[in-house]
Amino acid sequence: MESILGRFEDVKGRVDEVLQRGRTLQEKLRAYSTLIKSIAFQGKKNDAASTAIAVLGCLGESFPSTPNESTVQEELVKTQAMLGAKKQDDILNMKLMQDADKREVMKLLAIAFQCDYAGNRTYVPLLLCRMVQLSLTFGLSRESAMAFAFYGFLISGFLNDRDIGSRFGKLALAMLDKFHKGECLVWVYGAVYGFISNWTDPIQASLPCLKHAVDVGLLTGDTEAAMLSAHLYVGTALHSGYQLEKLMDETNVYAKQMLEYNQNLTHTLNAPLRQTILNLLGRSANPVKLVGDEMNEDFLLQSAEENSHEVLRSMISLFRMWLAYLFGEYHLAAETAEKNQDFGEKTALSRFDPVCCHTFYNGLTALILARKEGQSKWTSTIESTTRRMEVLSSSSQWNCQHKLELMKAEYAYLEGNHSESANLYESAAKLAEKHHFIHDQALSLERAGMFYLENGNDTAASIMFEKSFSCYTKWGAYSKAAHLKRLYL
Repeated sequence: MESILGRFEDVKGRVDEVLQRGRTLQEKLRAYSTLIKSIAFQGKKNDAASTAIAVLGCLGESFPSTPNESTVQEELVKTQAMLGAKKQDDILNMKLMQDADKREVMKLLAIAFQCDYAGNRTYVPLLLCRMVQLSLTFGLSRESAMAFAFYGFLISGFLNDRDIGSRFGKLALAMLDKFHKGECLVWVYGAVYGFISNWTDPIQASLPCLKHAVDVGLLTGDTEAAMLSAHLYVGTALHSGYQLEKLMDETNVYAKQMLEYNQNLTHTLNAPLRQTILNLLGRSANPVKLVGDEMNEDFLLQSAEENSHEVLRSMISLFRMWLAYLFGEYHLAAETAEKNQDFGEKTALSRFDPVCCHTFYNGLTALILARKEGQSKWTSTIESTTRRMEVLSSSSQWNCQHKLELMKAEYAYLEGNHSESANLYESAAKLAEKHHFIHDQALSLERAGMFYLENGNDTAASIMFEKSFSCYTKWGAYSKAAHLKRLYL
């Protein structure tokens, strides 16, 4: 109860008491689990993961002290061999895990995974492989559904085959029927709708499911999973073009709950999202800088670097790049993208939304600077981001085709193919509207307006800018609408 309510100072004393009096492995494991969770809840995810790995080693589930690529490949091959040609029904019809000790080990593995993913991600592939292996050997537990979901996400990233992730996601959802749904639904929904489905399905479709996960997590007392789902919801909504004023209202509620339940790390991870929304709404002094009511980008970035928090560092850089591009600070956008270039490359453990966003704005930034300064410096970035967006679009045309069309429009303009450019700008705007990405529709119309203006067609440019202004306003990006009006209307 203390852990749920966030009273971590009471946890250590109670755990020590249980460890001294505990007679069975289950009693001691539950105490260790509580201790590890309390460490994690205080934001010390790497310490929590290391503690969990050490305890697992004492239980016969050892892991190398410094995992490398070879170790990961060996475990993936081993797990795939154990899965063999098993179909979904073969796995669903497996017996339940009877060994009480193994059930406790599965719980501890799940906790270790959750901590390590939020930290350095050193052991994530190995932990997921071990959970799947134990499930296939000893039967299914409540944690198996989450393990299969995230394993699918992992293997699909390594193989660059998102259909595999989708199949494992469906397996995990079907597995919920074997258990009391509330006890594992939150993590499974987080895995499926926060990490897997957006690579192939419309991202707007995941929003109700993530919101449901928040409600279930709060109802069942799993405040950590609930607040992580809330964080995923806010990020997905922002990338989907969700109305910003409404999103800010919802985000404020979630941010307050994160603090109430002492989910401090999740609250910190969510800060770049909250500040980005405020900047777009016009509620900050400078829309390009993540400085305001929710955070100071310089202080938070320094903290992320000092604590080796790559996820937080990448998120800050991502939204700095997005805002810099949106408000015409192209060199700042390029500089930020270059510092964060691994983010777009290493997608095996990354979510679709930020990977797609980084690819999109990194590519657009390179395209406009190539037109202004010459292609030589930017050719590599243009080619790599275009190839990546083509791959993303092949898996999900709904989420990516309009983005690819806009990148192609900018490239055609760069090459001097004006007729093709005009058609592609129009196609990008229409597809974005059809797929309900109003922010991308606004951007496509704005870029079309700039194209026409630079080529002497003031009438067409004015029409495009008026339409873009209307879209930005409907989205709620009042600072960007004002920026557009000041420059062109």
